[in-house]
Amino acid sequence: MKFFTKLKFATLAVALLFTMSCEEKEEVIPAPALSSKTTQATANAKFNTVDIQGVVDAGKNEITARGVVYNTTGSPTLADSKTTEAGNTFTSSINGLNPNTTYTFRVYATTAATTYYSEPIQVKTQSLAGTTWDFFFNHSATVTWHGDVTFNADGTTLYDEPSSPGTYMKRGTWSMKDNVLSYNMDSSVQNPTSYVFNGTMLNNAMSGTYTFGTANKPWSAVKR
Repeated sequence: MKFFTKLKFATLAVALLFTMSCEEKEEVIPAPALSSKTTQATANAKFNTVDIQGVVDAGKNEITARGVVYNTTGSPTLADSKTTEAGNTFTSSINGLNPNTTYTFRVYATTAATTYYSEPIQVKTQSLAGTTWDFFFNHSATVTWHGDVTFNADGTTLYDEPSSPGTYMKRGTWSMKDNVLSYNMDSSVQNPTSYVFNGTMLNNAMSGTYTFGTANKPWSAVKR
């Protein structure tokens, strides 16, 4: 009886040692390391676009998705806007952003278990303030006018026609909400005798319609 009892304990001890040995050998895989060296200076920030560089050091993790998440409120997650990239070293060219807006970006990587994020970085898109644009607007079916418009930081504008400098100069006002421009060519007068432009920006171009009186006519502009 004592022999079988000793044998039983010996068997249990061997099983316990085997289990502990297996547990000791079970590999713990570190989380992937995510980073971005992008800064305000290197993001190539334009009015509506930025470039965010990302690196995912996967180690022994199987990455199922990676890219960049971003928002305007901080600590973006997959619930916010995101890009999807193919490789673990990439540059996400992000468009559709609003001018003069600060965005927060994070590199993300997803495994079967969870999603990991890098430290956040912030980049501000370019402002319309301090820029000059070439405006083209159809005055009639056969006449298109061309003028240079400078948008000042204080919300004022200066319109001048390069073909006759100083002759048709006008001072107006501008505002922009999200990606929509509102520009009054001459703030000294009101509709219907002032040209009022409304439109949207896409990178270095803008377009929309303007009113003079009751007419709605097309206009376009490109950044100088």
